[in-house]
Amino acid sequence: MKPILLILAMVATVMSCSRDEDHNYSAIENLIGQWELQSRIVNDTDPQPTDDDKFIFRDDNDIRDFKGLFTLESNDASSGTFKITNNGNVMEFETSNGITFSYEYILNTATLVLGYTNTDDDVVKETWIKTSNFID
Repeated sequence: MKPILLILAMVATVMSCSRDEDHNYSAIENLIGQWELQSRIVNDTDPQPTDDDKFIFRDDNDIRDFKGLFTLESNDASSGTFKITNNGNVMEFETSNGITFSYEYILNTATLVLGYTNTDDDVVKETWIKTSNFID
């Protein structure tokens, strides 16, 4: 009887072990990567011309939080940190030289829509398309 119980215990132990590796998933995983600006609409008018602007989002040192690092490659290039707030779908950015700004956002699998009001009180909606999940 003891050998049967020992065999059952061994089988149960082997069956309970997972072959899947433990993965640490970032809280902002869907955002991490490179995004290219596809369109900019001001005050619900026709799309405005866009440059080859790119947003690059990276994780910070704590993958469990809703914070990360960004680089904006554009005419007004900047970099710094960002966080997703608890106040709805708002991303707050702080550049490396201390300038802060906020965007309302909608994030889908490969599309990021950012909305904000510029200094002229125009309502701006930008659509960004994800071009890469991997960042060097």
